[in-house]
Amino acid sequence: MSEAVGREVGGVGAMSDAATQRLAEIRVREQRATQAPWRPVPSIYDDGYWVYSGTEGSPTSRLLFETREESEEFEIRRHGPRDWWGDILFAAHARSDVPWLLAEVERLEARVEELARDALLQLILEVCSDVWAEGLTSVSTRALWDDIHGPAEGLERYRQHHPEIEQSAKDLRRLSAEAGGWWDALSGKGRAFVPLDEWLREVSA
Repeated sequence: MSEAVGREVGGVGAMSDAATQRLAEIRVREQRATQAPWRPVPSIYDDGYWVYSGTEGSPTSRLLFETREESEEFEIRRHGPRDWWGDILFAAHARSDVPWLLAEVERLEARVEELARDALLQLILEVCSDVWAEGLTSVSTRALWDDIHGPAEGLERYRQHHPEIEQSAKDLRRLSAEAGGWWDALSGKGRAFVPLDEWLREVSA
């Protein structure tokens, strides 16, 4: 794979200053709280719950919180000399921290997929331009797909014009999986990225 393609895949992009600051705050809360795992256990006395740290039966397991139903309210009671305020902060912020973290993961996954699509197109163009005089066409992109997924002997015809074909084939398969599809050249419509399930139906038809 060319250096330009490698740089593009690696450049997922930096987080904003605000996101970096929030992530740092979440990390501080996580490190201050009692170590995972936490597990809820129904109270044997009422409809409340006990929250323990550690796995069941572990000698280091201890009670973190107790919620007790009194009238129509629940109260949290601290147990032990630990930094209980750190646990309270962690639990209180979790309801907003977790959705934010999930949204950030989704954003980064979408960005990685976008970069993979762009890098995949660059590498397809590079190989097709080296091997076929007409470059990227519907015929060449389908032939390339078949050859990188077929027996190793199918790559021999590329070697004279694209000596690094084995590595390129590995990169093409990986990028296609990361991008979730393949690029096609549509007559009169230019290039189009085709989702993998749709592409597989087309090539198997």
